[in-house]
Amino acid sequence: MAYVFDGCFSRYVPGLEDAMRTRWPVASVRRIDEPFDGVGLRMPWEIDTEELDEIVHRFREELPEWSRAYPDLTFAHVVAECFGGECDYAGYVVRDGQKLLEESLHPGSLGRLMAAIGVALPQGDYFEPFTRSFAW
Repeated sequence: MAYVFDGCFSRYVPGLEDAMRTRWPVASVRRIDEPFDGVGLRMPWEIDTEELDEIVHRFREELPEWSRAYPDLTFAHVVAECFGGECDYAGYVVRDGQKLLEESLHPGSLGRLMAAIGVALPQGDYFEPFTRSFAW
């Protein structure tokens, strides 16, 4: 069974979780404790519908402009596609409305995306929010 993730991560600041929930009410938003003090947002993916595709597309397009409300924070938009234990990652990093980095679908992209927000992942790019047991 495949695992798919589309969402974003940033360092924690008070009020960020609520602001994300308000802007993208269909998403799951929660605090991240390891390997950094942050906030994660996950778009739904279990239902394959045109409406969901539009919601996710809109999220990807809106995140850069929305980040202007938090000019001191950097956000990493991450897409993870995993099958059979192998994962590829893509995404971009944005701060104050400006894209700072874009990564195409590749196994090594996650480390670069997370490093851009100041997060060093352990060898092998293990990141608990991308495990099936993580409670979104």
